Amino acid sequence: VLTRPDTYLETSASALIGYALRRGVEEGWLEREVYAAAGQAAMLGVWHQVLADGTVANVSAPTWPMLTEEEYNARPHDALQLYGQGVALLVGSK
Repeated sequence: VLTRPDTYLETSASALIGYALRRGVEEGWLEREVYAAAGQAAMLGVWHQVLADGTVANVSAPTWPMLTEEEYNARPHDALQLYGQGVALLVGSK
């Protein structure tokens, strides 16, 4: 939840957005001078969440449309989530 400073930084969303930016720049869909730095920053942010054993940290358990921010904030984010691993690999692949 971007509007709440008490919410943890969720890694898989950053990885997906970073991948989209990096691929968009690489394919020429997005202007390099406008979007490349943001894609690079997202990738580096994701890499900082990779633990020594290779687990990607701060990936929430599956979510769905929720009625409150509290519901989202209550989702666990301390266990291995395979989609978090996958999108972390994607952002680094470009």
